[in-house]
Amino acid sequence: MQVGDFVESHKGARGIVIESELMYPHHRDSPVGRVRVHWQTEPPEWTHPGLFFSVLSLRKITNESR
Repeated sequence: MQVGDFVESHKGARGIVIESELMYPHHRDSPVGRVRVHWQTEPPEWTHPGLFFSVLSLRKITNESR
């Protein structure tokens, strides 16, 4: 998951990834651990401004036209 990716929560809220943190910051092959999202639709009830989310709580929306 990268900055600019469209994501969706399990209940259908959609947004754009605006920041990401690595799971192991000093390891070059580290996967993304958490992301910050700007919600385009009504945000989930469990969100708060500035909160980072686990990538397991979101799924990436693929764009087939890329």
